Amino acid sequence: MAPIATPLAVSTSPRSGLRTRAVAGVVRSAAFARAMALLDSLDRTRAPVLPVLMYHRIGFEERTPELDPSLLSATPAEFARQVKHLASERRVLSLDDLLEVRRGRMALPPRSVVVTFDDGYRDFQEHAWPALRRHGVPATLFVPTAYPGDPQRTFWWDRLHAAFATTARRAPLSTAAGTLALRSADERRLAARTLRDWVKRTTHDEAMAEVDHVTAALSGRLPLRCVLTWAELRELARDGLDLAPHTRTHPMIDQVTLEQAEQEILGSVSDLHP
Repeated sequence: MAPIATPLAVSTSPRSGLRTRAVAGVVRSAAFARAMALLDSLDRTRAPVLPVLMYHRIGFEERTPELDPSLLSATPAEFARQVKHLASERRVLSLDDLLEVRRGRMALPPRSVVVTFDDGYRDFQEHAWPALRRHGVPATLFVPTAYPGDPQRTFWWDRLHAAFATTARRAPLSTAAGTLALRSADERRLAARTLRDWVKRTTHDEAMAEVDHVTAALSGRLPLRCVLTWAELRELARDGLDLAPHTRTHPMIDQVTLEQAEQEILGSVSDLHP
């Protein structure tokens, strides 16, 4: 599981001086405690900094072995404790609040924080939303809009994880990232990680062609229906969840052409707000 990351500036408001920072990968209670200690230290600087806690999945690795475990942010119990702490110790801003601050119409309240989720995994509705609602904590879910209407579509990282985790192949596999050993579980995990790292630094079309090649060669079991449907997303939105666009197909946006990036970004906006 990914460790807590050092905060990284992701945007700046020229009007309000607001600087947004993302604290990524709040995985376990110790990591969350470190994140809160970091936020406390930022409070003491009195700088206009808005921390953003970015989550992906809430659940149990053993219950979803076909999904990449590196995206698990917390167990349900851990997340519930984190939300309770945020509700009692922080001012959690909604998406509308954040936009008002960025437009200069609202001052950034002390001890503010924003909670976001990426990708729209199904466990958000089962595990995360109940805890958020119980404690009155707003959150924003970023949706890659090609997925909710297509249950056969699966994120490339989950496809790779499932293919390597479930394949019966033990012979070495020749890939664009090199020849990968598959004899042991450790070798297969290393192979998946090697290929995942290669994808992230490779042009999108070439990378996705290689993912298709590798998953076909491994003949492993592929995950299905891991993302919330449009009906489920609409239900959550009616219940108070903020939805935001997260491209259409979730490519590595720095590995696509400018035209592809525009189609992905603007297309996701129009999908979400037709």
